[in-house]
Amino acid sequence: MRKFLFALCLNAVAIAQAQLPASQLFHFKLSENEGKYKVEKPRWLTQFNPTGYNNQPFFISEDEIYVTVQFPWDTTQTDIYSLNLATKIFTQVTNTPESEYSAKPIPESNEFSVVRVDATPEKTQRLWRFPLNRAGTGKEVFKYQQGVGYYHWLNAKKAMMFIVDKPFNRMCITEVGTESSLRFDFLPGRSFATLDNGKVACIEKPENGEGYIKVIDSQIYTSNYLTKTLPDSEDFVVTENGTFLMGKGPYLYQFIPNKDQDWVQIANLREFGIKKIERLALNKSGDLIMVTK
Repeated sequence: MRKFLFALCLNAVAIAQAQLPASQLFHFKLSENEGKYKVEKPRWLTQFNPTGYNNQPFFISEDEIYVTVQFPWDTTQTDIYSLNLATKIFTQVTNTPESEYSAKPIPESNEFSVVRVDATPEKTQRLWRFPLNRAGTGKEVFKYQQGVGYYHWLNAKKAMMFIVDKPFNRMCITEVGTESSLRFDFLPGRSFATLDNGKVACIEKPENGEGYIKVIDSQIYTSNYLTKTLPDSEDFVVTENGTFLMGKGPYLYQFIPNKDQDWVQIANLREFGIKKIERLALNKSGDLIMVTK
């Protein structure tokens, strides 16, 4: 596994297109004052791959994020890399013939999961699990559930997944071991968050029309709408006090449930060369990771 020191600086980046679109990661500190958030202390995290694909960040621990990476000189696949914000070191985590995406920790375990794309002509997408200590080659989570796109762990035994299928895509909750599934009649976006009350926030993304953030009770399988998403945006994170954050273009917005009627702009990141906020990741300490263009 490769291990390198990555520089944390803020410079202009010349973007070049690889097979997957080039993207950058920025780290900001998030702070709150009288209900309004602000971001400060920007750091550019992807100097190690400035013209490549750096995407789908997720906090594995308070200091460490796992990221899907593709370098410009290898456009055949993606691997998972670890970026440690404290030590400033990035490390290759997976090194397989397959492509791995969307790494997340599995609750109540010493493992993490990914969406793995088989190195076959069919390119089947499966949910896969690996040990966090990187001591093994991993194994599939579900034998029969294929076409996994976005997903979210409800607990160590149940995963909520968006399944790409014919004739219709679907969202379901599937149980590890039995593989019994409950289907939902809506199409989700790619963002999920477990709230303090145990319910799950996600996006309903109709094929035509506006998207909505909705809250699902995964115990009794009911749901209610929270608010509209920002136009053409489908990525959000939730702070410790329950405030939702979304980006649109170079702007960051917040929404406080049961208080705000609409999204409130809290930051313009154009001064840092950011044209578009594409994805977000947030830990409990207020470290905010942005995937940007």
